[in-house]
Amino acid sequence: MPTQAAQQAAGSPGLGMLTTFLPLILLFVLLWFFMFRPQQRQQKERQQMLSALAKGDEVVTTAGIHGVVVNLSDQLVTLRLADNQRIVFDRSAIARIERNAPAKESQANAQGDVARLRNSRKQREKPVETDMQEGQ
Repeated sequence: MPTQAAQQAAGSPGLGMLTTFLPLILLFVLLWFFMFRPQQRQQKERQQMLSALAKGDEVVTTAGIHGVVVNLSDQLVTLRLADNQRIVFDRSAIARIERNAPAKESQANAQGDVARLRNSRKQREKPVETDMQEGQ
């Protein structure tokens, strides 16, 4: 005679399959949120960066070549490397756009910091009159 637990297990085979595949389904959901979604977001950001590319932008290619954009088409980008050197790349070969404005600001801030340090050193190097010097 089968027990009551055996009869319940035999009576609901769908529930047993659900509990068997539930960890696999959860793993797929986690994989989707932690791998595929960020990758899709990065691809979207990259497409926006490439569509925002304009003449005069300083860029770095995937090969590590630095240059300034002088001509654009739908598929191609012409970079100026030096005064008389130009090279043509696919748009997809642009890895990033260099932003120089924040670098100049940070350089100016660094120069201001250096000036403040020099001033503070000068103030520290001034001879300090002590009571012993006054008494002599």
